[in-house]
Amino acid sequence: MRIGFFLRDLKVEGVQIVSLRLAEAMIKLGHHCDLILLNGDCELDIPESLDIHILNLPKEIKSKRIKKYTNEFQSWLKFEDEKKPFDVIFCGHGDTINMASSINDPRLIVHEHTCDKFTFENKSFIKKLKSKYKLNKRYKNKNIICVSKGVSDFISENVNTYESLNVIYNPFNTDDIKNKKEEKCCHIIDGDYVIYVGRISREKNLELLLKSLSLVKSDLMLVIVGEGSRDYKNELINKAKNLNLDKRIKWVPFLKNPYPLINNAEALLLTSKNEGFGNVLVEALICHTPIISTNCYSGPSEIMVDELANYLIDDFSEVKIAKAIDEIIEGGNNIEYEKYYRQFDVNNIVIQMIQLIDKLKAH
Repeated sequence: MRIGFFLRDLKVEGVQIVSLRLAEAMIKLGHHCDLILLNGDCELDIPESLDIHILNLPKEIKSKRIKKYTNEFQSWLKFEDEKKPFDVIFCGHGDTINMASSINDPRLIVHEHTCDKFTFENKSFIKKLKSKYKLNKRYKNKNIICVSKGVSDFISENVNTYESLNVIYNPFNTDDIKNKKEEKCCHIIDGDYVIYVGRISREKNLELLLKSLSLVKSDLMLVIVGEGSRDYKNELINKAKNLNLDKRIKWVPFLKNPYPLINNAEALLLTSKNEGFGNVLVEALICHTPIISTNCYSGPSEIMVDELANYLIDDFSEVKIAKAIDEIIEGGNNIEYEKYYRQFDVNNIVIQMIQLIDKLKAH
């Protein structure tokens, strides 16, 4: 099959990393995969086996311009189909999903990675109705793959226009992560530390992370790996100073390989207001690093089951998070990690994706 992944760019972000993992796994199964990009921004290493197409469209497409750029995409797709038709194209970013929503082509599958239920629930009644209208228009007659049951539940509760709704978790190359976690890291951390890896953005609720650190019993460090909003980062730096934490926090830019830092951490923390899945939680489990997360919507509760649920914080309480950190530091680590991350291995996930493609094509 010829399988496309329609993305905004190839920056070091969750959607792009997941799409690359799927594409590489599908190529190993004998399929031909293409990356179709709105623009050429690239921070990831791309294997030669992947074909890349750059449409040179704006980084952010305003709604008034969607039709114009959708027509350009359709012209490109018609040209490519004449060489060898695509069987499916996964649309994984907001702009590419919005473009696909105005095209009546069942090959364009929505791969939904996000769920902003937190913001939705805090809207007024009228704004909720407007949001539901937009969602129904966005997903009309589309086959949708959601990266978690939480994302699927949110769509099913608010949308009735989609063609099909499916849940397939994000894939992880466990062997690759195990190898990379043993590599030498250029960032040396003195002493014990906990770690956050991800975007520096308000929905990640990092001020809660700082408050929690201020309450732990020990003087362990907090390593924050990631980039994002400069304004928000400056607010966090000032917050850390006010909490007398500035000497206990190390800021590290995005890393292609954060796994050595995750591997050596006492715990990985996630304090988000909402997630689509929570990739970094699984990556930490593969590194045999304990995880603590807020029970945000959605993703973490589907990863952190059984004994892991002891460190799933049901409210946004810095006291409870600090207590969980103290328990991990004091209590040791006897978790049987493999039984929790095995289901997310890319070799299992890619089979589910191919089976779904075959099912949708038959339908």
